[in-house]
Amino acid sequence: MDRNYSLAILGLLTLGWVTWLGSVYTELPDIIPVHFNASGTPDGWGRKATIWILPVITVVISLALILLPRMTPKSINYPVKITSTNTERQYKLVVLFLTILSFMVMFLMMYATWTMVAGARVGEDEGFKADYAWVFLVIIFAWIGWYIWRARIL
Repeated sequence: MDRNYSLAILGLLTLGWVTWLGSVYTELPDIIPVHFNASGTPDGWGRKATIWILPVITVVISLALILLPRMTPKSINYPVKITSTNTERQYKLVVLFLTILSFMVMFLMMYATWTMVAGARVGEDEGFKADYAWVFLVIIFAWIGWYIWRARIL
């Protein structure tokens, strides 16, 4: 995936995320759920301004995952030995892997933000079931497994 396209998609997703968050921010109570246990019930609470932390951290992580392999490909810890015959293929594979991983992380954090907003709207008594977070994590670990498998057969 081309870096410029990746950055454009990242920018559009971030713009949509921040726009949505800004539109619901005034409706949120002063205290919102900021952490959920494994069953999806809120077990940590904080000021509503903390909801902006996830987009900021996610953009920084996504930018690092998209840009760093292109700037310093030799600094990446590849799962196989890099030789003169596999350098280009391994480099292209790791760029694809990290780019897709950055979007997966972004979608997971967008979902986490959505659960925080939904939990704030529902209230402490009912909670919010965040079952899909497990689906995201399974997909992310499957992607990591695919990358390691693919890198070994190249």
